[in-house]
Amino acid sequence: NKEENAWSRALRINTIESFNSYIEGNYELHRDEAFSKRSYLLAAKDKWQSIKNSTNIKLFNDYITQYPNCEYTQEARLRKEQLEDNQAWNEALKINTIKSYTDYIESNRTKSKKHIDDANVQISIIRDEERWQNAQSIGTIEEYQKYIQNCGKNGNRNCMHITDAQRQIKNVTDIINEIQKAENYYANKKYEDAYNTIVSIERRYHEIPKYLNNRALKCKEEHYFRESKKQKSRYRWQQNLSIYKNVASPKHLKYAKKKLGQ
Repeated sequence: NKEENAWSRALRINTIESFNSYIEGNYELHRDEAFSKRSYLLAAKDKWQSIKNSTNIKLFNDYITQYPNCEYTQEARLRKEQLEDNQAWNEALKINTIKSYTDYIESNRTKSKKHIDDANVQISIIRDEERWQNAQSIGTIEEYQKYIQNCGKNGNRNCMHITDAQRQIKNVTDIINEIQKAENYYANKKYEDAYNTIVSIERRYHEIPKYLNNRALKCKEEHYFRESKKQKSRYRWQQNLSIYKNVASPKHLKYAKKKLGQ
């Protein structure tokens, strides 16, 4: 009949307006239940208005539990998922490791995962930085070339140090050429020229790659030896000894030890 159809319609739509429509139709059979359901939905609406802009996940969990089939329940679920996703993403950012971003991507904590692209970018940035740090620690022309060649390959989308690598290739090439010049001076017993060439490199580039240090020190060895002999200073011989220990086949190691009584 007409009243049962009106009631079925109100239940199916399940909104404040649908129960208002039933009540305003002056139906009696389900009138009390209609008022009760309308009151319930009004309370759900008021509650939603009070929490909808909150960032407290617990409030949305409580809302979904209390009002599982109301007008704003789906919106509450979406808001909860968004907050959970943001929380998971912020945790990944705080830790800032490949594992934290991979965990975010693979996690079942949230369905939303709106930051997957961001996570993949961060992973690529970290991997790029690791490759760059490795190139710097080795410091050879080959490693810097390898860094450049691998850009764009195997997921290496973010290559932030290409210009740095190109500059380092030029610098290392110049340093090697200057060291070779110093070695030639040294071989021709032009010890002061050899020493001054290395000092010039150190001033210009501030740091010589570790794998070239031994060659650079070798070119300064004779200068230090002669200066120590002039000054007759125990402190200078101690300095020389530390230098000689880092030089391949040092000429004056025994002499320095003898001067220090070792």
